Amino acid sequence: MHILSFCSAVRSGGLLVAAFAFLAVAAFAQPTLTAPATSNLGAGQVTLTLKSSAAGTGYFTLLEGASPVIGTGAQTKAGVDGNGAAAARFGSLKLAANTVATYTLRDLKACTLYTVCFTADDGAVLQGTVLTKVFTTAPMPDLAGRGWASYGSRWVNDGNTMYNCLALAPDGTPYIAYQDCDYSNRLTVRRLSGGTWVNVGSRGLSGGMVWQVHLAFAPDGSPWVAYADDNNSRRLVVRRFNGTSWAQMGAAGLSVEFAYSPYLAFAPDGAAHVVFSDPLQDSSGLKAKVLRFNGSSWVAVGPAAGISADGAYYTTIAFAPDGTLYAAYKEVSTAVLSPLNDRATVMKFSAGAWTAVGPLGFTAGEVEDLKLAIGLDGVLYVAFRDYAHGQRGSVMRYAGGAWSYVGTPGFTAGLGFDMNLVFAPDGVPWIALCDSGGTTDAFVYRWEGGDWAKVGGAGCALDGAGCYLSMAFAPDGSPRVQLHDMENGGNASVVQLLPSGPTTYAAWVAANFSAADRARAEICGAEADPDGAGVTNLQRFAHNLPARGPVAAPATPATYRHMIGYDWHYYHSLWFARRSCAPGLSYALEASTDLVNWATISTWKPDASLQVQAPTASSSRACRGASCACGSILLRPR
Repeated sequence: MHILSFCSAVRSGGLLVAAFAFLAVAAFAQPTLTAPATSNLGAGQVTLTLKSSAAGTGYFTLLEGASPVIGTGAQTKAGVDGNGAAAARFGSLKLAANTVATYTLRDLKACTLYTVCFTADDGAVLQGTVLTKVFTTAPMPDLAGRGWASYGSRWVNDGNTMYNCLALAPDGTPYIAYQDCDYSNRLTVRRLSGGTWVNVGSRGLSGGMVWQVHLAFAPDGSPWVAYADDNNSRRLVVRRFNGTSWAQMGAAGLSVEFAYSPYLAFAPDGAAHVVFSDPLQDSSGLKAKVLRFNGSSWVAVGPAAGISADGAYYTTIAFAPDGTLYAAYKEVSTAVLSPLNDRATVMKFSAGAWTAVGPLGFTAGEVEDLKLAIGLDGVLYVAFRDYAHGQRGSVMRYAGGAWSYVGTPGFTAGLGFDMNLVFAPDGVPWIALCDSGGTTDAFVYRWEGGDWAKVGGAGCALDGAGCYLSMAFAPDGSPRVQLHDMENGGNASVVQLLPSGPTTYAAWVAANFSAADRARAEICGAEADPDGAGVTNLQRFAHNLPARGPVAAPATPATYRHMIGYDWHYYHSLWFARRSCAPGLSYALEASTDLVNWATISTWKPDASLQVQAPTASSSRACRGASCACGSILLRPR
């Protein structure tokens, strides 16, 4: 484009002003927008694809309902509709010229009509006319009658794991970050691909042994991980996966000393925030601290010394639908007799300052495993191990200016720990936790009929979970739960809710045999093998095999299983599939050295498929050491 120079403009006399006016228009024209598109549309989420002709910032609002009032570009940037009312959701992101960018919105309402309003600037001039896209989120799936079953291959790692954390990518792919005990206790992140777990970047990506891991996805779809790194005196490190490797975000060692309970969350503008307990901030000791990543470094949100008046543990943060940042933590006062000591506090960041939501230390007694969650309607909830009610699991919410219990206080059978409180796309709260009431298994509850009800069948626990439990909802509106299975080597696995089918043998027979066949014991009897496949009907039922026709054996040959965390022992092991829920059914694992004499060495109840560690008859373990000869043993499930 030809632009008049200053000299030619002077010689042209009256053209001087026109030339400069033309320059201004050419340099600061409103950007041209491309209509927004959607993908990964589910019951509670959507991914927006946004594009502008100029480099700058894109802004969007999400308006709920069939007759939204579309705002101007300025109103959209401000997060309001055409009437000036707050949008259901809003956000912003950096845009490169003529390059698509994505932004995933989560925690949307299921089966709801939304309108996206999009505008952008070029760094100076905002496009005044917005472009829109209408979409409807999917309905919630019918989860009634479903049972828990493995999602992908059973084991995430090659051996023991610790500090496991599950997060779902925008397309629903599960990622798990953990301390990899088979890899010098360093940080490893894996994702499910084609039914198997594969490394995301390099295995053991941290500089040293890691502690206190938290994994989360940014709105742009990139995974971030925060952890305490032994290589940095257990100080806080945050990394982002750039598609090839895990890039360190800002400086290493963000905390003064050991960073406890790091927890990531992302603001509507996509900025990463992290909260953690930071020792030695001042004479008060360990305090809750919140940092924000500004694109190159981490800056304090509120006081640099920390947001808590005194010590803090179990730190979590979350952003409400209106963009407000909240933090929760357990008060740890240096004054032993302080009335706040060991109780829960929730804080709100507004107008540049942190203020308490309700009273400081609002719980009746001590708490542990505190988790903060925000409902789709913006209501605050906390879940915790409640010392005022026998250390059982409890949930409270803030409404009407006060904190109150949700359902029965202390609703778990035994000690409740590893709380994970999340909201389904229909707005119903769910909680995954470990319950020491006789089994120390994991259970999942949902709010139903005015109290907490177990999910997955009465009495059906997620067998073997020890700690480091985490839960998230997939795009289809069904939950995924990550388990740390202490009964099976401390490995990690993920389960989902699937139709469980008949839960009794009689119901299974009724569903799979004709009336005439049901009258003949040689066809439908528990020990019958009507197809001559070498598998009885009871085995077919117990191991979730097809009712008729040829089938594979219900168990694989015995294999060695490398165990870490149990004195470095090797165990004989056997894979076999179990029903997720079948009251009255049990499994016995038998061992023999001669195929004649069989001894029961362990019994198991229905649950998801898993690998069983089988000790020898003469010892509590098969062998010890990395190169020992374990001898011969034959195993079979009964």
